[in-house]
Amino acid sequence: MIKIYIAVALTVIMVAFHNCVPGSSGSSSNATGAGGNGGTVIPQCQYTSNPAPVLEGIFSDAAFTAPASTISYRIGMGGDAGTEGTRTLYLKANSGDGISNVISVNCNGGNGLNTNCDVSNGTLRVRINADQDAECMTGSTTVRITVSDSVNGAGCTALAATSNQLNLTVNFANGCYPQTRLNPPTPFASGQMGANVAIDGNWAVSATPGDEAGGIDAGAAHVFQLNGNVWSNFQRIVPSSLASGSQLGAVAISGNTMVLGANLYANAVGRVWVYTFNGSSWVLTAELNSPSPTVGEKFGTAVAISNGVVAVGAPRNSVSGAQSGAVYLFSGASYATVQTVYPQVVGSETLVQGEFGSSVALESGTLIVGAPFPNSATVRGEAVYIYRQSGAFAFAQKIINTDGGGSKRFGTAVSLSGNRLIIGAPFYSSQNNSEVGRAYVYTRASAAVNYGATFGMLNPGDAGLKDHFGQSVFINANNAFVGAPDKTFDQLAKVGAVYMYNSAGTQTFKIRSRRADRENDSFGQSIAVGNGWLISGAFNDEHDINFLNSGSVYMVDIP
Repeated sequence: MIKIYIAVALTVIMVAFHNCVPGSSGSSSNATGAGGNGGTVIPQCQYTSNPAPVLEGIFSDAAFTAPASTISYRIGMGGDAGTEGTRTLYLKANSGDGISNVISVNCNGGNGLNTNCDVSNGTLRVRINADQDAECMTGSTTVRITVSDSVNGAGCTALAATSNQLNLTVNFANGCYPQTRLNPPTPFASGQMGANVAIDGNWAVSATPGDEAGGIDAGAAHVFQLNGNVWSNFQRIVPSSLASGSQLGAVAISGNTMVLGANLYANAVGRVWVYTFNGSSWVLTAELNSPSPTVGEKFGTAVAISNGVVAVGAPRNSVSGAQSGAVYLFSGASYATVQTVYPQVVGSETLVQGEFGSSVALESGTLIVGAPFPNSATVRGEAVYIYRQSGAFAFAQKIINTDGGGSKRFGTAVSLSGNRLIIGAPFYSSQNNSEVGRAYVYTRASAAVNYGATFGMLNPGDAGLKDHFGQSVFINANNAFVGAPDKTFDQLAKVGAVYMYNSAGTQTFKIRSRRADRENDSFGQSIAVGNGWLISGAFNDEHDINFLNSGSVYMVDIP
């Protein structure tokens, strides 16, 4: 958000109107010309002086209820929460003699400001708004408003036009969060870097499922490193056993350990790789496979890691019913110990087609698993499952959202931090908008007990049709973040946005790409937060016209 303080020095002369004072009746006459004028009457200028106008004041309202020398307001990038998209100031002057004829007005902004001047009935209206294509705005700038005037009366050509200028000093506070776009060093058409992202400490990683270094649509992982305050490409990882069509698309990182998943490997059997940092590069340390490999299982759709335990989702596993899903937990030396968990039946419901394992989150002995798809041919029973570790992981709770009907894909994205859990439902539909999306926050008293039945709902402040708010989520102790990759902005489709909320559930900021080429980028397709940085995937970014949808990621410095 941008907080703009506009201070105006009232001693500055603001405008130059047509303010010429007519001469007295004794100082003007109609002369009869001679010599070359053919007797044509040459009119004499009726004006002898052009006194300066008197500034009446600066007003923040159209009603002009009170003049002010200082005006404060907030203006935001793209309608960020608690801000105004455009602000209009009104300035009024009195010419003294009642004659006013403004012929031109010029406003000059700059440094991330757009300005537009309009004149009506002697009132100068100055519209100021943030430049939607500008990078982060800091410091101060000056808005210069220049008004020019000339005398158009007959015979007044010798009376010079006048112009005066008013300067508005604009100071930015908390203008926007600095962001850096990182592109794939070797782009591929439909590479879609940013399809999935993770971050921890000074490392971040992005899945690029369409990378072709290892074969057509084999996929790859791009690793980024933070040095000082600068992020840069560090390494592209292409597992040697990766094959064409694998589409490596899942990533997780914890300390010096990274997990990569390719759910379409070997006819969608799927495979997962574990890498560690050896001080100079990331090297392969383990290759994980389903204990009972099955074509179409999609092992590696979602991955997570915490305290040496790797969780791998296989949402098309059919042990508990067709496409009911499973999650595998690998631990111990070389990750040789494997535990499998399945969705649990509560009541009389069926588990068919629930796709348990579509999303996973793991932290300090708590496993969260999303099953966001229909669990029968006609009924949706989207749910999120919680497992707690006591030696092995055991089923603890099943959350079925009670906010309206089904078909909202509750559990598409999940994230937990301490005793806070956030769940995305990107296909939630309101009365006004289909598939606008919604996110839900649940809390618990401690890790030993279940999450409460009540929940907080997070909604975007500018909800729109098919924004798919909740496609990605992240939560920590102080904030929650929700991605809406299909958000339209300024009539540009699928620009995308990431919404930030405080612990009370109040939207505090909306983050989006500020690039001029941001249409159809899907900023916010994937998100993660760590070490004061938000990483957001824009997997359809077309930063290079020769490689459409090659994708990118944004690193956003957040407070």
